[in-house]
Amino acid sequence: MIAKRQEPRSKGEQRRKFRHYDYRRLGNYCRDADHKGEKCLMSWFAGCNAPDYDLALEEIKATQAMNTRVRSDKTYHLEVSFRPEDEIRLAPEAYERIERAFAEALGLSEHQRVCGVHKNTNNLHMHIAYNLIHPDRLTMATTLFYDYEKLSRACRAMEKEFGLTADNGYEQRNTQKGKISQHAAALEAHTGEQSFQSYVLSLKSEIMRRMSTARNWQDAHQALAEYGIAIKPKANGFVLVPLNDKGGSLKASSLDKSMSRMRMEQRFGTFVTSETQQPSQSGSVPELPRAGERAFRDVVLARRAAITADLEQARNWQDVHDILANHGLEIKPLGAGLVLASQHSPETLKASALDRNMSRMYLEKRFGSYAAPESGQRQQEAPAADARQTSGRRQKEPKQESTAGKRTYQKSPRQPRNPERDRLYLDYQAALAEKIARIDAEKARNEASREWLKGRWQRMKEQLYAEVLTRRTRAIRMRMMLNLHRQDVLQERAGHKAAMAGIRADYPWYNWNGYLQHQATQGNTVALGVLRSMEERKAAQAAIRNPAREKTFLEVQFDDRQAAKAAGAKWDPQAKHWYAPRGSDLDRFTVWLPAQPDAAPTKSENGNFERAEPTAPDTPKEKKTPGERLAYLAWQERERIKAGSANKSFFSGCSYRIDNRGVAIITLVSGGTIRDAGKKLHFSPDEDSRQAARLYAMAKFGKFVKEKGSTIEQRERTARLARLFEPHIGILKECARYGLRSLSQLAVVCGRRKSEVLLQGYAHDDLER
Repeated sequence: MIAKRQEPRSKGEQRRKFRHYDYRRLGNYCRDADHKGEKCLMSWFAGCNAPDYDLALEEIKATQAMNTRVRSDKTYHLEVSFRPEDEIRLAPEAYERIERAFAEALGLSEHQRVCGVHKNTNNLHMHIAYNLIHPDRLTMATTLFYDYEKLSRACRAMEKEFGLTADNGYEQRNTQKGKISQHAAALEAHTGEQSFQSYVLSLKSEIMRRMSTARNWQDAHQALAEYGIAIKPKANGFVLVPLNDKGGSLKASSLDKSMSRMRMEQRFGTFVTSETQQPSQSGSVPELPRAGERAFRDVVLARRAAITADLEQARNWQDVHDILANHGLEIKPLGAGLVLASQHSPETLKASALDRNMSRMYLEKRFGSYAAPESGQRQQEAPAADARQTSGRRQKEPKQESTAGKRTYQKSPRQPRNPERDRLYLDYQAALAEKIARIDAEKARNEASREWLKGRWQRMKEQLYAEVLTRRTRAIRMRMMLNLHRQDVLQERAGHKAAMAGIRADYPWYNWNGYLQHQATQGNTVALGVLRSMEERKAAQAAIRNPAREKTFLEVQFDDRQAAKAAGAKWDPQAKHWYAPRGSDLDRFTVWLPAQPDAAPTKSENGNFERAEPTAPDTPKEKKTPGERLAYLAWQERERIKAGSANKSFFSGCSYRIDNRGVAIITLVSGGTIRDAGKKLHFSPDEDSRQAARLYAMAKFGKFVKEKGSTIEQRERTARLARLFEPHIGILKECARYGLRSLSQLAVVCGRRKSEVLLQGYAHDDLER
């Protein structure tokens, strides 16, 4: 069980400080009112005097409105997620008991709340929306400090009370430095691609080794630029960002404590920007304040006289853009007017607030219809070019360093690397480029059409006012023209909306994981395997009993290099040595591990050969996708009903979808769900779902399956009989060199009829002994 507070979502950086929940909308989401409760297992409310759910929402909204002093969010949204195998242990009363336990842990047991249990994902989860305003005292709750620790303790208590599978919580947290933020981890889980924070932390040793040789700020900038990273000040510290400013940021001290602002400035002095990012002295653009510094409006208004004086000399729109660029500003349309925006931050200011002559009507009378700048490069280079011409001598240009051979942050898939994944990712990148091109073309067409309609409207008005007409006649014609113009605008808007909907229908995905889900739904078994490879890798890493805690060098003879490579060893070209990667299973490399000083030469690092067993090969790939299997089961079901051998339908009319981890979530007509996770099936605890899961398991695994609670998996013995074990090369070589130490070192071959011992010729004498 995992509990996490969900922050409200909003569009735009400027609204991030003022995000608040709409309680009515959140309450309807908990009940799944928009989808008629298709994904909601149950819903209820507590702490209210209202008789039903809708009136409870209105009561809570009224309670929140009675407190007019609080400016922060008055709603606490909690999400509690359960494991699939725990669904059979959770009755409706259990959900209500768990909700009360969390309310007591947070100190909100007297507060109003609405709750809903959703079943639309692989993990059953519960949403709780607490009203932080006390219904009697009308005061704000002040018991939410360190809520993460309180929620973790409540989770562990509920797991013990109901016998649920225990998850890691606050007590087992990773206290080591150098881990990515929750936001970056959520982004990686959602998109399936590596985040910028993971990219930087994966290069920590190389970056710190390179930074140790830096003698000043320019050396530090150059060292980071070799990895496509830039360092910038933010608030009271430093952040690392990509050179192209796309991909997020990482707090510099999270990489290493020596990268903190205090230590870096003690070492190099006051922060100095990179020379490659500085414009020439004559063309320098004043940087306006960022968020948290002096207000943008105050700085712009303080420069009013200088800006307006320069604008008096403008002759066209391009001159306006160039003059404002000299002051670190840009002008662009917003709504029915114009705004001044900073080139360095998202703050804006209404243009007419600077001066009435900066209004859109006045400027368009002076220069014509608004025109965008010809290029961003001209705005930055024009001042420097003018200054060079007037000075009569060539000034020093900033150094342009070659980026050849340097690393840069590029998004890459997180799934284990293999040729199939790489081919799919290339297809995804090509499809993404095509999608972006189509969207850009449609937006450009729509913008051009809107500008043409706007220009036609201006010409029609000019012609109307040029004619000599009575006021009444002109007003009637103006009204008719306006109605026709609005119809054309609405028609163009509807056409643009339909075109964008068509593009979204052709490309119904937004990231790499979404592309894999779409391909898997279309019957691509390779995409389904790539989606499930992350969970399979996690399971394989969890099954390692003797993991390498660091890079472990091996003593590999020349004749054994292919066997070591097959076991997972890597070659270090600098040390010219084979090594076992961090996290790999050392039991695979017992032959090549260096001898310990106090141990016999035949012992591995853990000193126990009996634990090294033959490793089973991976499960064969499935022959059918979930969609094909469901279609076959539905056909089989119809044939049985026709023959009279069955009287109930489970799969006719069911639907399925595939989530980010490759789990096929099958929704039955009865409302139950089956979750196909590859090697395991989880189903709802009702009888219809159980019967349907058994039929699905027979079609997937055959008749040899094992059912435990609400989980079905293939019987282990059957899985082993279906194939031959590949003998463990390390154990065979160990026996050949030092003799047979125990019977467990004999390779066992499991066939269809019986199991046999693979006895090597050199092991006969040892076995007799």
